[in-house]
Amino acid sequence: MNMQNNFPNQRPFAHGNVQSEEVNVRPAGKPTSTHHSFSIMGRQHAEHATAEVDEKSSKFFGFLDGVITTCMALFFFGIPLFFTGLTFQGIAFEKQIFFYGVLLIALVAWTTKGVISGEMKIRRTPLDIPILIFVVTYALATFFSVDKWHSFWGFFGDPSRGLMSVIALVIAYYVIVSHYNLKRFVAMLWALAGANFLIVLWAVLQFMAVRIAAQSWGAYVPASMMGSLSSLGIFLGMMLPILVTLILHLKSENSRVAGKLSLAALAFLFITLLLNIFALLVLYSFVSWSGVLIGVSVFLIFILARIVRPANNWIWVPMAMFVSILAILMIGSNSISRVSLPVEISAAYSLSLDVAKESLKNSLLVGSGPATYGHAFSSFHPKEFNLESLYNLRFYQGTGLFFEAISTVGLLGTIAFLLLVLTFVGSGVYMLSINKSRNKLYSLGIFSAAIILVSNAFAGKIEGPILLVGLAVIALAMATLLTESESHERTLSLSLKASPQYALALAFVFMVVSAGVVFLFVFVGKAFIADLKAGSAVREKAVSETGSITKMAGAINWYNHEGRYFTRLGQEYLVLANNEALKDEKERNVNLIQNYLQSSIALSKQGRDMMPKDALAQETLAQSYENAGFYVPDSLTLSQEAYQKGLELEPHNAVYLMKIGQIKIAEGSAKNSEQDLKAGAGEAKEWFSKAINEKSNFAVAYYQLSFADEITGDKDGAIDAMEKALKYDNSNVSYVLNLARLHQTKGTEDDKKIAEILYKKVIEANDKDVNAHFSLGMLYEKMKNSAGATAEYKKLLELLPTSDKETRTQIQKMIDNVARGIENTPENIKSDAVVAPVVVPQESVAQDSLPLIQSGQ
Repeated sequence: MNMQNNFPNQRPFAHGNVQSEEVNVRPAGKPTSTHHSFSIMGRQHAEHATAEVDEKSSKFFGFLDGVITTCMALFFFGIPLFFTGLTFQGIAFEKQIFFYGVLLIALVAWTTKGVISGEMKIRRTPLDIPILIFVVTYALATFFSVDKWHSFWGFFGDPSRGLMSVIALVIAYYVIVSHYNLKRFVAMLWALAGANFLIVLWAVLQFMAVRIAAQSWGAYVPASMMGSLSSLGIFLGMMLPILVTLILHLKSENSRVAGKLSLAALAFLFITLLLNIFALLVLYSFVSWSGVLIGVSVFLIFILARIVRPANNWIWVPMAMFVSILAILMIGSNSISRVSLPVEISAAYSLSLDVAKESLKNSLLVGSGPATYGHAFSSFHPKEFNLESLYNLRFYQGTGLFFEAISTVGLLGTIAFLLLVLTFVGSGVYMLSINKSRNKLYSLGIFSAAIILVSNAFAGKIEGPILLVGLAVIALAMATLLTESESHERTLSLSLKASPQYALALAFVFMVVSAGVVFLFVFVGKAFIADLKAGSAVREKAVSETGSITKMAGAINWYNHEGRYFTRLGQEYLVLANNEALKDEKERNVNLIQNYLQSSIALSKQGRDMMPKDALAQETLAQSYENAGFYVPDSLTLSQEAYQKGLELEPHNAVYLMKIGQIKIAEGSAKNSEQDLKAGAGEAKEWFSKAINEKSNFAVAYYQLSFADEITGDKDGAIDAMEKALKYDNSNVSYVLNLARLHQTKGTEDDKKIAEILYKKVIEANDKDVNAHFSLGMLYEKMKNSAGATAEYKKLLELLPTSDKETRTQIQKMIDNVARGIENTPENIKSDAVVAPVVVPQESVAQDSLPLIQSGQ
């Protein structure tokens, strides 16, 4: 009775936070049912099952967390190290593809965790609004771009400037800051340190000419795994404060590493630090020292000001690092390296400034579009650039992201970029300065490394690999600053449980993410495979239909969105046409030449259509038409039109102007009339003069102008133009021979003496020059110097190979004619075996060669 009477007052059965109302209460005096005891047992069974489900979910969430952490580690360890050396576009492209692959895996794990748990938390940071503004302005610039596809995907060689790359970097930023904790942060730093050790060790071995691998590997394994030596210098400089931070942490009270493991870790870090400093000394000429000095100074200032307090007896480490940098600056350029370091060329700071100013005049708000700096440079570089020795180079990235941003994303994008940078720097300094009771050693180290990257971004050229690693470091720096400064943590919670159709929303989100990831994996994978095939094609020693052409065509089949593949394949067919044309007349197949040329033109045109605002693509098409010559109808006219369209893209291109002049002469010559030839040469002179106006030291243009003057009968003008050609290129033997020939043709006694002096100068420089000996012999005949002529012809007999019996016979006949007092002319020699000197200027040959597809540019 007591038990029954107490039931109404008993509290409901409770387990944890879940309460049950299933207790049955019977009226007094009636027997209670056994249902109550069964209810308790059922609840216990359900609770046990729930606990098992929770345990399984916890294990699965732990697995997903492990996947995300692994991907984060690969950002810091894998991106610096990854390369294949097998692609056409090069190491920057390879690292970008690697980044996309790792990020997609991390995104799948991150999204899956959020979908299963029903809530996705994104950590808020001070950069949220600046990032949003920057992405919006970047997308706007992409929409109005002159090359929308490459503005989205990224340009050939280095896709890091594409909108897709920017969005991926933003996603990576939020994955890193949202998945952050101090334990993972330390793991990321050690991943960076491990990559640093391997990279710098390999680089130093290469600099010191220490071979630890087969020599053939050199074609695939670069000295700098970061791409260029400049990027390697930025990376090594950026790692200095990170390495010192790890050293100071090992000797702090909070370190959990002790004993032999601590000593081993310290030895590893000090060795890596010393290797970095030594490599920076070797790379002195490639390093932007202002950025390194600023970052290292920030690190030391906060320590000396006692805002950050390492162990007292270890303060000497950051001080020694700073002194080492000052010592390197005092030593300056050196020749420590036992190998010749490659020359790296980038646009001068003033040149990038000029391009930026002209870009603002043309497109103030949105620029030419992301990843289109090559177009901006071609369109807006100043005329004075033509006076440089490397005037024919095109730069596809600016010196300093600031100037590059002005040209490509306009005023809106540049303001957004500056807002982003200033917000990061300002927030970092503020969070380091507040709450001084906290010893923010980690924050200082990673923030100083980020400052080195930011400083270099304004001071010099920033390539894709260092941009990827650097922005991951910035994300890590922001998360660490927020954590160590004990700033109020804010998150953006995306809860699916708030929706009444929770199951439907969960399924939809999972399907969309899965479909997007599969699509991107396939798309990015196809692009990578295609570039591997293209790389295999360009490594072929000779161009052939079954070799390089088949492989390049295979690359296009895998990925047909890249215009450079089409222009390159067009060049390959042009090489085949040239090879066939060089064969003997009996072996030459004219129909095959025409087929090759038509294929070259069709492919070059398709490449140009895919990249209509790219000067190099337009130039390749023009050269395909030009080389077609008389094999393809109207090719010269089409070539002239193509070069004129090229001038719309590159107004100050003196080579295009000269080419049009050459085409005018070729068109006149094709009409087989002296009057038409002179008319063509008269038009050509105007184009050559325009080329010289654009480039006053253009030796080839002066040579071509001399040729045109000679055709039109202006002998003095021809001599004057050839003298100027020789003035600007006094090492070109062809110019000397042609100047001597022009004086010889003019025929006055003074001109004959000048010609004799010039021929003798050539012979002094090269006694085996058959053209000079032959021409001097002919001149001596005109000067009635039979002995001199005979001596020169006998010298020719010494130089000619004994197997060339026909030519030797004709030379002997010339000697006999001189002895008999008969003047040697083509009529009495009755052979074309000996002809006038071949005087093709060397620079002209270089200009007529196939345009180089500049990797990464």
